[in-house]
Formats: sequence, C-alpha cells, structure tokens
Amino acid sequence: RQDREDDLSARLEALVAGAANKKAESSDPDGTAQSNRILVRDRDRIRFVPIDDIHWIEAAGDYVVLHTDDKKHLIRATMSGMTKRLPRTRFARIHRSSIVNMDFVREVRPYFHGDYMVYLNSGKELRLSRRYWPQVESQFNAVR
Repeated sequence: RQDREDDLSARLEALVAGAANKKAESSDPDGTAQSNRILVRDRDRIRFVPIDDIHWIEAAGDYVVLHTDDKKHLIRATMSGMTKRLPRTRFARIHRSSIVNMDFVREVRPYFHGDYMVYLNSGKELRLSRRYWPQVESQFNAVR
C-alpha cells in the first residue's frame, strides 16, 4: 500500500510539474522551470502549498518543514533539493538548516563572529551563517 501511495504521489507531482512546464510559470537563469507550489501529503490527502505562502524552511533530518502563516508542513526532501526547486530571486539559503523567503524578511542585523540575525515580519529570528552571507548579500543587491 505504501509503495502504491509513493508511486501515486510521484506520478501526481510529475503531472503537476509537467503542467507548470507547459505554462512556463517561471524560469531560472539555468533554464529549469519551476512550479509555483509544493506538493504536501497530509494524512489521507494531498495538498498544494503555494510558494508565496512559505515564510521559511527548516531541515528536520531526512525531511524539511515548510513554515507558512498558520501551519507547518513536513515533507520528505533535502535542503539542497528545496534550494533547487525554489526561485533564487525570492528564496535564500541562510544556514545549512534554513532557507528564507526574502519577501518576509523585515531586517538583518550583525551578530557574533561574522554571523547575522534575520528577523522575519512574523517576529521569528533565524541565524544567517557567515558561510552563506556572500550569496544572500548578492541577492539583496540584485533586488535593489
């Protein structure tokens, strides 16, 4: 039963991705088309979470947690996989365990030892590692 559900989910996700490719909703500089929503299994149903609703993403072992206004969605994915699926112009990896939607960033303040603190509109505080600062800074400059 689990194999059938996994197969169904994979086929459904491929179908949604195919529809997104046909509509050409968005395209990265490297030419890969992206969907504007993420497929999430929720008990006995499958939901679609619009990427516009995602505030930030955190790593949770072999899973990631999508944080939205009112809910957390757990999906089986890797942080590097999520980075590839999301538009680079709007989402930035700020830590090995965090990706943030730049639209929800209120401010960034220096922290200790070259790290920074990212403050979201919701009041959530996330650490920006100095390792990821050059990428984030280039994204901020590109937005200007």
